[in-house]
Amino acid sequence: MRVLFLDHEMHKKTASSNFFVQQIEDWATVDIVFFDPEKAANPGYIDKFEQGIAWKSYDLVIVWQLEVLGM
Repeated sequence: MRVLFLDHEMHKKTASSNFFVQQIEDWATVDIVFFDPEKAANPGYIDKFEQGIAWKSYDLVIVWQLEVLGM
């Protein structure tokens, strides 16, 4: 199984989501893509971000602490 993990940009520095990614890696291949919610207010930023992802390549997408992408 292939999983896309959409993660908060700050977690690159804090590594606070690593524990969860490690759990997923026990049963799947995980690709992590970081998103900067501070840039979400910029016109077209979310659309451009979403267009850059090969959604059909994944069996599961996990959006981690990114409420802005759920709107």
